[in-house]
Amino acid sequence: MLAAFLLAALSPLCTAAEEAVLCISTEYIDGERGDTLWKETPLGRLCADAALDAADADVCILPGGIFVGNIPVGELHERDLDSVFSGDTALYTIRLSAEELKEVLETGFSHVSIQEEYIDSKASAWEGYPQIAGMTVELDAPAPSGERVRRMKLSKGGVLSEQEDVAYILVCTDFVLRTARLSGGTQMGVTLQRALADYLRGETALRAPSDTRISVLGTNDNSLFASIPHYMLIPVAALLFIIRYFLNQRKKTDPYIGLPDDFNMLKYPGDDAAEF
Repeated sequence: MLAAFLLAALSPLCTAAEEAVLCISTEYIDGERGDTLWKETPLGRLCADAALDAADADVCILPGGIFVGNIPVGELHERDLDSVFSGDTALYTIRLSAEELKEVLETGFSHVSIQEEYIDSKASAWEGYPQIAGMTVELDAPAPSGERVRRMKLSKGGVLSEQEDVAYILVCTDFVLRTARLSGGTQMGVTLQRALADYLRGETALRAPSDTRISVLGTNDNSLFASIPHYMLIPVAALLFIIRYFLNQRKKTDPYIGLPDDFNMLKYPGDDAAEF
């Protein structure tokens, strides 16, 4: 009887705690599963930053396959993070040399495939495509598998040392360790979902990191239109159509639109207004 009374009294408090606002997002943070499997995404960068912060590590590599959702605009609660990940993934740390880090990234880029000067999103998709933090990488997409990482640089400055006795702390998941055939990783006392919740807590104007961490070489994937999120393609196309329409309308009333400034100064027979 007493237990039932206490449960009824505490239930509203528990519900209030569960409903507490974690943070407020001012933008839609894209992490579509179809994207995280073949390219870096805003959500991938945000979560990698959170894991890096939780581990106090040098670099972070997360597999794209753990992401299944997005972060919408507005209030975000902890329970909403359940729809972001495929599960509550454990985090691990391991000390690696620059060469070993390169091999981990080579594994992550091993499925990249090119078609007509662009990365083929369907052929390239796989669970291990890296979402990274703490470093920038140049990816030579057309190069053979195993030879695609051209340059690695720490975000805080400096190229990674190639000396074997210099080690860097990597935070990652068990999937990354297994696919790169690494042993000796230490499991952290925090999961990725918990790390993200702690990282976002109290943020009132959440925006995803916009920096490019994986620069793709040898393709057109870094072009202006390739960098536009898929959900923005139709609005951008509509805007360009409207601009072109009004330019055409102006040309009908002013034939000199788009011509050199001195073009209409040329004198033609019968044109009394033109002057040299």
